[in-house]
Amino acid sequence: MTNRSGPDACPGAVRVHQAADGLLARVRLPGGALSPAGFAALAAAARDLGDGRLDLTSRGNVQLRGLADGVALAARLRDAGLLPSVAHERVRNILASVLSGRDGRGFLDVRPLVAQFDAGLCADPALADLPGRFLFAFDDGRGDVTALRPDLGVLALDAATFALVLAGRDSGVRVAPADAVRVLLDVARTFLAVRGTAWRMAELENPAERLGLSGGTPIAVPHGEFPAPGITAQKDGRTAVTALVPLGRLEPAHLAALTGHEIIATPRRTVVVPDTTAATAAALTAAGLVLDPGSPWHGVTACAGQPGCAKSLTDVRTDARTTARADADGVLVVSGGLPVHWSGCERQCGRPAGRHVAVVATPAGYDVRHPTEDPVIDYVRDGAEIYRRSFATIRAEADLDGLPADVARVAVRMIHACGMVDLVDDLDVAPGAVEAARAALLDGRPVLCDAAMVAAGITRRRLPARNEVICTLGDPRVPDLAARLGTTRSAAALDLWGDRLDSAVVAIGNAPTALFRLLELVAAGAPRPAAVLGIPVGFIGAAESKDALAASDLPHLVVRGRRGGSAMTAAAVNAIAAEDES
Repeated sequence: MTNRSGPDACPGAVRVHQAADGLLARVRLPGGALSPAGFAALAAAARDLGDGRLDLTSRGNVQLRGLADGVALAARLRDAGLLPSVAHERVRNILASVLSGRDGRGFLDVRPLVAQFDAGLCADPALADLPGRFLFAFDDGRGDVTALRPDLGVLALDAATFALVLAGRDSGVRVAPADAVRVLLDVARTFLAVRGTAWRMAELENPAERLGLSGGTPIAVPHGEFPAPGITAQKDGRTAVTALVPLGRLEPAHLAALTGHEIIATPRRTVVVPDTTAATAAALTAAGLVLDPGSPWHGVTACAGQPGCAKSLTDVRTDARTTARADADGVLVVSGGLPVHWSGCERQCGRPAGRHVAVVATPAGYDVRHPTEDPVIDYVRDGAEIYRRSFATIRAEADLDGLPADVARVAVRMIHACGMVDLVDDLDVAPGAVEAARAALLDGRPVLCDAAMVAAGITRRRLPARNEVICTLGDPRVPDLAARLGTTRSAAALDLWGDRLDSAVVAIGNAPTALFRLLELVAAGAPRPAAVLGIPVGFIGAAESKDALAASDLPHLVVRGRRGGSAMTAAAVNAIAAEDES
């Protein structure tokens, strides 16, 4: 099970995100649907309060950028009926089959269920605590939204039966349409009770079992397609027009052409105008939207890029249109039929799931990355390239602002060892500690480790003076010494360090008792180390031992709380020992 620590940073319409071009707000649209009045209100808000554009998201929601503050936007959304509950505004992530009830393809019309579910969700204060990434879905049987692996949803098997879907898979549980809303709300409440630190249903081991659900034999769920750009005949004789939005951004001309219509925003960054006539298609095309399913714009996406994102190396959206290898529509021809995603940095925000061509900005220019023919073995094989991309990704995703350069370098390598970019939040480094540790190594002082795993993780070639790496835990005297002292072997082993403690670099990455013992020895007059990397892991004593070290006058680096371990500690030593990131 994947556990996530730290707050859920998903933006909303009220809890906005500070971007480089102003505030960013994300407005949830249950089922992707917007009435003519609702769309007009959003378009006016973008024009009056933001940068004049609306961005479509991969969940059928919309974003406004360039806002000065979120208060005026929230007021407009509330007046337009688009903010029924401030407390629930980030959890109304509800997908629905796009043309349900209109094109005659699904088993039943799920639109009424979406409205009922949204009302029930907003009526329960407890459900406001759902993670902002948690995704619901109502699939009328065609498999379009179930293919996106929602956390919790229903998939019609016939007009009278839904399959309950967990993390995109059939749970085996069957639900009548009349009970669907109640069951989904109940399961969502149960998820909150059992989730621990998990954000998504897939992060639970055996979700159905954890949720107390039992049913029949699960079936393979269908994976259907969303409407392709173009015109679809509705069963009532009217027309639904699907338009691809280049790079997922509705420009002012697009907004003007769509005003007055109901629209459905899709996770494919298209918009559907239902219940209309074929004449609408011509108006949308004239405004610059794409109705040709064979257009090279199909499958081309991009992150925000500059100027919207401070981490982006370039304006990827402009580059996607103007690069030298462009066709007549201004799209880079690199894909061979695969989706193409442009990214301004190694984070590759907004990239599509599945095989795609990645066009990634680097300091040296764009790196065009094609998947291999066999997706099973699609991986980077070059070790140096793995390091380069890894460290670039960490520097893009972790908040290193405000850290001294030497501390940031250590943090990057520690994150590389554990995969947790929020580690920075718990990092506590005494002023000058990294510099003191580096000086001690340059002076030939040893590295004293509490565990063999810490010692084994230290890369000897990085040590600047062929420094000795010492772990006394395996010394045959340790068991008797631990018995006499009434402590753990890890703690007792430190008593054998003796004078080698003098100006050494101490790396404790396993046992909290070892860190407590170090503090006791120093307090009793033992030689003082040059610096202590105190990063033990555990539930008993780990946080307390690190707090005690941070409160002492020893130069220290700690990771506050329970997190830690041998890999992080060895990584810290390796970063201090040599400045190159390889």
